[in-house]
Amino acid sequence: MNKAQKWMIAAALPALLASCNTASEPATSIPDQPQPAPAVACGLAAAAVTAADTCFAQQVAMSDMFEIRSSELALQRSSNDAVKAFAQQIIKDHTEASAKLKAKASSLNISLPAGLDAAKVADMQALQVKQGMPFDRAYAAVQVNAHVDAINLFESYLAKGSNAELKAHAQETLPHLRHHLEMAHQLVLKVN
Repeated sequence: MNKAQKWMIAAALPALLASCNTASEPATSIPDQPQPAPAVACGLAAAAVTAADTCFAQQVAMSDMFEIRSSELALQRSSNDAVKAFAQQIIKDHTEASAKLKAKASSLNISLPAGLDAAKVADMQALQVKQGMPFDRAYAAVQVNAHVDAINLFESYLAKGSNAELKAHAQETLPHLRHHLEMAHQLVLKVN
């Protein structure tokens, strides 16, 4: 090696060592910037939540809320044992489903509504002015309609939805909704 080559190596060595930062940090230090998880870095992360996923979760939350509130009203307004038994079952099942949905929505950073939409508020107001047999008939009819709507929503999401966690929730809940619809049809027959 000649003098010129030695001089170039000697001049470049401090810059090379500085770029390695070996003097101030060991090679095993944790970087200051957060690094993507291996699945994310490889493009294997779960798909982002879409607007349709959010809409589905919000509609399900409102449906559960309506089922629970209208059934609590049924416990107050009805004197029919069949209506009260149905209402108690609806409250139990929809409270459980709602808790599961809230946990999934939280893990997906989906905000759920705190209240009902205008259509469900109108349905509640229509029920609140009734008592006895007129209430029982209106409640049974509303339950049939609400469960038909819920089943359509869940089936549509299962066919077209994209989030695996929400699809699992829909798959798990759908048989209960179908059973509730059968029960609601029977309730209509009992109160008419």
